[in-house]
Amino acid sequence: MKKTLVIILATVAGLAGCAGFGGLKGEEVRDLPLVKFGDVVPSNQDFILYFPAGQPIPTVVQIQGNLFDRTVDETVSVTLRKDIYAYKDWVSFDRQHWLKGNEALGFKVNIQVPSYRHPGPGSIKVEFDEKPKS
Repeated sequence: MKKTLVIILATVAGLAGCAGFGGLKGEEVRDLPLVKFGDVVPSNQDFILYFPAGQPIPTVVQIQGNLFDRTVDETVSVTLRKDIYAYKDWVSFDRQHWLKGNEALGFKVNIQVPSYRHPGPGSIKVEFDEKPKS
């Protein structure tokens, strides 16, 4: 469960993370290689990670531990409605206009484990939204 949360948070934080001061202009990253999500990334070189609309984005979900008789290790997939480009802590929807990840995207993670205070089914909810333009 901890490993699953780390995978989800690392992916989302990479898109919605905080950035440094100043802006990023399209021409600053225009010549960087474009790497489609799932393809091999160049070693020792900056690149733009491209998440195309409609392409499945797999996420591994694992629930395990020595208390369980039966565990889960499954891959679920989501698809985006629009393209997203990611470069370090920046995101773009057109590869020209870049915003700090935390200004463009928001996310929430809610995990409920069956317990005395939550005597129902467990749940894992990840919400990922584009923030309105200000």
